[in-house]
Amino acid sequence: MPLCSAHIHRSLDPHFGFFALTRTDDEVSLVVDEAAIQPEWQAEMGWRGMKVLGPLDFSLVGILSSLALPLADAGISIFCYLHLRH
Repeated sequence: MPLCSAHIHRSLDPHFGFFALTRTDDEVSLVVDEAAIQPEWQAEMGWRGMKVLGPLDFSLVGILSSLALPLADAGISIFCYLHLRH
């Protein structure tokens, strides 16, 4: 499964700021700032974001586990999103 980058049309609501849109066979998911949530959307509130400064080469290994393991030990769930920057 390739990781691709695309230019998204800027007509999307500018209040979104950061957002990530994913689709699987079962669902479509949108990760967005809580301020952009619409009342009719089903959403899990209270999550926080963290950004790892990069760019990081794909040959580097263990970065995600070095972040995930201490969080798991503390009982903190994570959702990971990877962004490709050219």
